[in-house]
Amino acid sequence: MLDYNKICEGTSFYRTVSEIYFTNRLKRKIKDIFDKTIENKKKIKVLDMGCYIGTDIFMLGLNNKNIDFYGIDISKNAIKRAKELARFRNFKNVKFKVGDLNKKLPYKNCFFDVILCSEVIEHIKDPEKLIKQCYLKLKKGGTLIITTPNKNQLIEKLKLNKIINIDKYRAYEFYRLGKNITKEVWDEEGHISVMSNKELVSLLKRNNFKITKNEGVAIFGGNSFFDNHLTLLGIIILLDSIFHRFRILDAGIIISAKKI
Repeated sequence: MLDYNKICEGTSFYRTVSEIYFTNRLKRKIKDIFDKTIENKKKIKVLDMGCYIGTDIFMLGLNNKNIDFYGIDISKNAIKRAKELARFRNFKNVKFKVGDLNKKLPYKNCFFDVILCSEVIEHIKDPEKLIKQCYLKLKKGGTLIITTPNKNQLIEKLKLNKIINIDKYRAYEFYRLGKNITKEVWDEEGHISVMSNKELVSLLKRNNFKITKNEGVAIFGGNSFFDNHLTLLGIIILLDSIFHRFRILDAGIIISAKKI
């Protein structure tokens, strides 16, 4: 099994220009959906599943004292760092916990107003089991915000990953994560449950969620290939403003769904 503690020992995931572009788009969309979800609500409880070092919690909770945040992650190193950052930022309305999302969530049923599951479900052995847990832990009418890579993304459809030999450039990216984390290990043990937009929507609907927002993120994810070909990166960013509307082909999916 992939050791996520080793990943946390590495440097940040988001270091190249293309990674930063994709990640900023993702974070902005999460923030927009979250802000609209909690609009006009008073004291609420929010769970970030697979919170890593608390990045999304600190982003969403900035200047908002009416939210009680809870973060859970399988990595002890990540949670240790998240707690350090919370103390450093004097961020008091958060509780971090080490936990395995492949097991039952260690929280009361009908406890949360919002659950965020960002770039996590693709790492889970049984995604349906996780979605059922989200349903149990959400209050009636509560919202699940979920983001994940798209199995049917444009680069895969056009076979561009093979044409430009993206895997050669990915090797460096995995080297950053730690000497024991390789592309092969990541593909076999990391992204084990990648879905298409249609598959994710179907999963949510059959578990009594109503889709309230379904968007793409960008037509490509971060890859150091594009940072070595900046002209091509510029062209793709320009095209992205047009083609990202075709969400079924986007590199990333972001969906908000309400418990019914």
